[in-house]
Amino acid sequence: MWQCLRRWYDDRNNTNQLLNAGKYFWGVMAGVTAMLYKIYGKYRPSGDNLKFTDWYISFLFCKSMYTALSFSWDVRMDWGLTRSWEKGKYGLRDKLYYPTWCYYWCIFWDCVLKCTWMIAAGLDSKQ
Repeated sequence: MWQCLRRWYDDRNNTNQLLNAGKYFWGVMAGVTAMLYKIYGKYRPSGDNLKFTDWYISFLFCKSMYTALSFSWDVRMDWGLTRSWEKGKYGLRDKLYYPTWCYYWCIFWDCVLKCTWMIAAGLDSKQ
């Protein structure tokens, strides 16, 4: 994150570095809030109107932000997709090395695998 901020500071026109730093920021925040909710618990004591602790809700928010930004960064910046609207490429990049279905398959599985943390977050029964 700091490296991205430094690169943006050196070249203020390179806003991609600022966006990448934001992605890393949400990843760090997700890790910190995950640790805090593990320490203080997922659920509030019985009798409270709110079921989940603030740390758990913060973790879900931060991890969701990181997942969305990370997925978007993979597809747009790392893979160079969603840059071309030529007929037959349906939002992929200009030069394709594999059949178009392969790119869509990878996009789908990247999204699915990035969201697997939701299973563990939902199944955690620490009270």
